[in-house]
Amino acid sequence: MAELDAKNQKLEAKVDHLKQYTRRTNIRIFEIKEQTGEDTDHLVKEFCKYKLGIVLNNENISRSHRIGPKRMTNAIRPRPIIVRLTQHNKKVEILKKRRNLRDCKSRYTVQEDLTETRRSILKTLRNEYEDDISKVWTIDGVIFFRTVNNPATIERCTTLKEVRQALNKS
Repeated sequence: MAELDAKNQKLEAKVDHLKQYTRRTNIRIFEIKEQTGEDTDHLVKEFCKYKLGIVLNNENISRSHRIGPKRMTNAIRPRPIIVRLTQHNKKVEILKKRRNLRDCKSRYTVQEDLTETRRSILKTLRNEYEDDISKVWTIDGVIFFRTVNNPATIERCTTLKEVRQALNKS
């Protein structure tokens, strides 16, 4: 049983890695106002131009759409927009410029599109280990963090097991 369990965990990790790889050019944009009959490509281009200072054209966006079930018109938060870009370097440029949103305390946020597993790990790090973690971020689907006890060391993880191992050694 232990052997099968270990094999299953390895296979799940491989599947998660492949899923994340298919999302390598995706980003999620939060808090863009939702309208009936909207053109999300246009909304993304306008957001990037006016909020981030990045000019995107039609060739930069492969596709975009809202994610999640439609909500009532008076919903508190609009559904996020997921964007598949045609070039990885445009994704990197957008993610670098998102600091502008934080600096001006904007309501908008831009994140990498992570698999459910990695989103769950990121959420766990931010919520359950907030006393042990001084900073957490992602680059190309890999989660990085610094511990409070050892802020000079950057830990890298893609599974909760790796998180626990890193926290135990620090």
